[in-house]
Amino acid sequence: QLFSVAFSPDGQILAAGGAEGTVEIWRVSDGASLHRYAVGKWITSLAFSPDGEVLAAGTSANIGFVRRKEASTEDNLIALWRVNGNQSLGTLSGHRYGVLSLAFNNNGDRLASGGADGFVRIWSIQERALLKSKQIVTRSGSSEDAEFTIEDLAFSPDNKTLAVAYDAQVALIESNSLNIQSILK
Repeated sequence: QLFSVAFSPDGQILAAGGAEGTVEIWRVSDGASLHRYAVGKWITSLAFSPDGEVLAAGTSANIGFVRRKEASTEDNLIALWRVNGNQSLGTLSGHRYGVLSLAFNNNGDRLASGGADGFVRIWSIQERALLKSKQIVTRSGSSEDAEFTIEDLAFSPDNKTLAVAYDAQVALIESNSLNIQSILK
C-alpha cells in the first residue's frame, strides 16, 4: 500500500513510498527504477528540495498515524538522501505517531515537518538539526479520540510564512518563531 508520491521539481523523477518501508525512485521518461531506499518504517510523506537534489521521507512506525489507539509512540524519523549521488544524508528525529507532511522552503536549506502529534518542526538541512518545534494543534476536551494532526504544510514564496493545515482550518505561522499570525477557517 502506497501512502505518498512526489515529483522532482523538473518532473523527471518520481518517488513513492508506503507500508513496505521503502522509497522507490523512477525516471519518468522510461519508467526505469533508479534507486530503492529501505527505511524499515511506513513512508507517510515525501518531498523534494527545490533543486531536486535532496529527497526527504517522513515515516510512521505503524497504523497509528490514522488510528491513534493503535499508535506506537516511538520516534518516527525523517530520512534524507542525495538523489543524484544515491547517498544517505542521515535522519532527523522527534515526531511521535508519524510524520504526515513535509515541505522544503524555497531556498532548500530548511525543511518543515508536521505530524500526527500536532507539532510543526523546522529543520536545518545542512546541519541536520532541529531549529524550532511547536505544538500547533492540541487535544480539545478530554476525548482520547480527538484529532490533532498536521495534515499539510507549505512555505510562502518569501519563506517568511508557513501555512499549516489541520482540522478543517489553516494556521498561518511565522516560519522563524512558529508564532501563529492568523487562523483561516
